[in-house]
Amino acid sequence: VRAQDIERVQALVDRVNGTAVYQVVSGGQERQASVWAGLKAAIRPFVAVHDAARPLLQAADLDAVVTAARESGAAALGHPARDSMLRVNTGGQIADVVSRETVWQVQTPQVARRDWLVAAHEEARAQRRAATDDTALLRAAGYPVMVVRGSAWNVKVTEAEDVHYVLERLLREEM
Repeated sequence: VRAQDIERVQALVDRVNGTAVYQVVSGGQERQASVWAGLKAAIRPFVAVHDAARPLLQAADLDAVVTAARESGAAALGHPARDSMLRVNTGGQIADVVSRETVWQVQTPQVARRDWLVAAHEEARAQRRAATDDTALLRAAGYPVMVVRGSAWNVKVTEAEDVHYVLERLLREEM
């Protein structure tokens, strides 16, 4: 979290979560720097990286991805692509059609052995390589990552219309 929010968030975590969160730490400018800050504070053999942009994570999905990571070393929630997938050139024209049969959209949490994730982040830092998520860093470092199908509830809230969608679903259905 932002440095100025640490005490407030820690108080909230203590009240709601008990011992599930070990420590609240100050993040970085980008996601990768924030995860690195969390990794330096982590003490458990496995780490789950989850972003606040996915507020509707289901307990069953969390259990499934943690179980898969414990069995294989690393796992992430994901969902098969529903739409046709295109590769677009810099001019905005379709350059290629990508088969959606093997394309999945990665979600969080992404769970991995702490030592693997630390090594992957260290390698990326040494090479000044950025990635949009930890599965990319793990794969670039040579570690296998399993994908566990996540529920449709695990939607990412990034734009105003996403908030409307999530609130509408919460009001219409039970989680």
